[in-house]
Amino acid sequence: MHKHKKHPLFLLLCCICPIMLCAQTPCTDIRVHHYDTICEGMEYNFNGRMINYEGVFFDTLPRAHSTCDSIIILHLALLPYPTGTIRAIHHCADSQAYRLVSSSEQFYYSWTSQPEDPSLLGQEHADQVWVRPSTPTTYYLYIDYRPSPQCPATGSITLNPLEPVKASMYISVDQLSYDRMTFTAKDLSLGTRECQYGGWSGRHWYLNGQLQTTIEQTTSFEVKPWWGDSVEVKLVGYTPTCADSVTRIIPFHHVSLYFPNIFSPSQPPNHLFLPTVQGLLEYSLTIYDRQGTIVFQASDPQQGWDGTRRGTLCPAGTYTYHCRYREISTPTGWQSTSGTITLVR
Repeated sequence: MHKHKKHPLFLLLCCICPIMLCAQTPCTDIRVHHYDTICEGMEYNFNGRMINYEGVFFDTLPRAHSTCDSIIILHLALLPYPTGTIRAIHHCADSQAYRLVSSSEQFYYSWTSQPEDPSLLGQEHADQVWVRPSTPTTYYLYIDYRPSPQCPATGSITLNPLEPVKASMYISVDQLSYDRMTFTAKDLSLGTRECQYGGWSGRHWYLNGQLQTTIEQTTSFEVKPWWGDSVEVKLVGYTPTCADSVTRIIPFHHVSLYFPNIFSPSQPPNHLFLPTVQGLLEYSLTIYDRQGTIVFQASDPQQGWDGTRRGTLCPAGTYTYHCRYREISTPTGWQSTSGTITLVR
């Protein structure tokens, strides 16, 4: 039996055909996307290329035994370092504690202290913590991005124990008027003490919101009639870490009852001893000489003394007046005032 031999051309085509078929197949590059993040100031090694800024970067990797390549696409993001600054807020009056505040909720937190503060237990990973140091204590904060640490930052703050203060004061009058223009204020605060910085004396006085120059514990203040219907007295007591304040409103009765202290019948317009009166329901004035003799009486505030007694000129000198009156603001009670007047001839 004879066997058939294949033609040499057929053998050649059989060898060439696979190559021709590959050459006719189109080549498609493989694209691989990669996402990564670095912190500010860091560098990223991208196939030997060092990159320190964010953006989209490309690199080509040839594939063995193929004319088609692999393209690596890097999406690089840049993260700023979080702020490790700690802000301490005093809460003296109620909780007598510090509130330590850091950045926003997107971060991971870790608090420690030296020496260890028991009040920190249970809140080591909160963004805000409440602490009550019993001795000078340094608090440390470790902060980083969530969910995985990559750009850590640290901060610290040293706090002294809080020294609470309770402000209190005594005011010598319940109300002010034209014949009572001054009052005494006394600091009765508990816990105040002078600070070693800032020039604080342990207290500040304010009248109607204006800081006063005096810093004494007991001081006298003079009121001006044009200040309004009341005077606000404020006392602020200090320690190096805390402050407390107390405010008192003293009403001012604008009852015009002002007596001049000198007059001369021969020199107008002050030729009559005539008080300034306004806002009274009733009024009674009596003037005495040095011997206690009544030289003048009036129940009408518009009737002034002309320096005579029963038509006879009174001698120059000092006389005493006594006035009883009833105000519109206190219609059920009588008040009185007295003083001296000098008669000049």
